[in-house]
Amino acid sequence: MLGETITAGRLARGERHDYRVLATDLEIARPDGTLLAVDTLRLTPGGGRGAVTGPAVFAGHDHLATLFAVSGLRPAAEIADTLHRALDGSGLRYGVSTLPEDSGAWLRLLEDSPVRTAAALDAAWRAVRLLLTGEPAPALRKT
Repeated sequence: MLGETITAGRLARGERHDYRVLATDLEIARPDGTLLAVDTLRLTPGGGRGAVTGPAVFAGHDHLATLFAVSGLRPAAEIADTLHRALDGSGLRYGVSTLPEDSGAWLRLLEDSPVRTAAALDAAWRAVRLLLTGEPAPALRKT
């Protein structure tokens, strides 16, 4: 599993990113190098620089988070259903889909609260981990 959260700036200080384009490319491949999926993300603020919360960027939200669950242990549709159920009823804006070649599923969400964003990714990760391993995730503690 791979998760990532992109934040619209140093929000606690009232600072937002100021960029023309944010570009990320993620390639998911089998150990032999066979390409399974490519996630190409391009965030291009419209209407001038600094509008990183506009439509097709952050849609008025502060955080954009993604979780990829790549596995051949269960069908991709079952993994996607598990991701969906983990966040169903949460009130979050999210979407879930399967990856090509029945290789897994992915989740993307938009949220304003960093706490709710982290909790959502954690809930999704825990649900998929339980599905794939049959064991609950260990309780993490801060040191």
